[in-house]
Amino acid sequence: MTLSTTSVRTELNGNGSAGPFQCNFRILANSDLLVYVGGTLKTLTTHYTVGNAGTTSNATVTFTSGNFPVSGTANVVLVRSVPYTQPSDYQNNTALDAETLETSFDRSTMQAQQSTGKIDRAIKFGDTATGITSTVTEITAAATTRANKLISFDAQGNVQVTQEIGTFKGNWAASTVYVARDLVKQNSDTSSSTKDNIYICIAEHTSSGANLLASDSAKWTLVLDVASASGGLTEAIAWSTKTDGQVVGSTTTDYSAKAYALGGTGLDSAAGSAKDWATKTGATVGNTSDYSAKHYATTGNVATVATNIANVNTVATDITNVVAKVSKVGDTMTGALTLSGNPTNANHASNKSYVDTQDTTTEANALSNSIVFSIALG
Repeated sequence: MTLSTTSVRTELNGNGSAGPFQCNFRILANSDLLVYVGGTLKTLTTHYTVGNAGTTSNATVTFTSGNFPVSGTANVVLVRSVPYTQPSDYQNNTALDAETLETSFDRSTMQAQQSTGKIDRAIKFGDTATGITSTVTEITAAATTRANKLISFDAQGNVQVTQEIGTFKGNWAASTVYVARDLVKQNSDTSSSTKDNIYICIAEHTSSGANLLASDSAKWTLVLDVASASGGLTEAIAWSTKTDGQVVGSTTTDYSAKAYALGGTGLDSAAGSAKDWATKTGATVGNTSDYSAKHYATTGNVATVATNIANVNTVATDITNVVAKVSKVGDTMTGALTLSGNPTNANHASNKSYVDTQDTTTEANALSNSIVFSIALG
């Protein structure tokens, strides 16, 4: 059989089903296939089975129950992995089976395709790159030296694995030798547009000029735009803490939260502090017609209601006194009671007592016609 494709891997989308999932290449044995789901290597028979191994058809993968790949993009990866061995043993003076011989050739071709596939996925120099020697590409540093370092190139273009991300040199200074990947802070830019920014050196040089960008700008690259970030931070702080005027510019009438809360200087004449709105009495807050909550509570409708409640209590007391004066029998009442019409009694005897001692007809007339009295309690 022949090999008509060079593919050694297939990337498929999971769909929550068993499959079968189609490979776009042939394999010689079930074990010649690596199956990954979501980046995890799965186990033959336990998680999946393989079809068409050792045939002229492309291989297939069917997942076992409970191991169906969930829906996803390219989360099922099938990779051919033929062992780099040659199991066929050809004996002298024996019949040479064509199929066995062709299988050996197929195995060798598959192995070569696998190697090519790995090389194609590796970082490598292109054909047009010049000056490539074993010295350039060879890494000789020990593991302890390589640990936590970056792969980079030295001044001659050789690969090195001892480079830090960069060495911080503090504030930029004139007449100082800087090398590639040195990190510095711009601290002398009077315009403040780049002050405190962090730069990385991209070319070895001796610094000059009034500041980092004065004459050496081509030798530095911005890493952190601290100046812009600091400006935003400064403004944010101003919005929350500034109490002596507007936060930004003279064309806005906005003030900080703290200024409005405390009634800081420079506030718009219509503004009042939070404290004023809560406690100020006897005058409006700001240049509005509104008063504070305390003002409304003490001098407004709330106070009127409180007075009315007091009046109701007084009326209740009066009613109690009236009941006593109307119903009391055989004794002199206390308190002042003014009656219109009969009866008149210097000691203010109760109506009931008076009625009991008088002619009932006369008093009946008096009650129907004359017991209309006004009460003034003193």
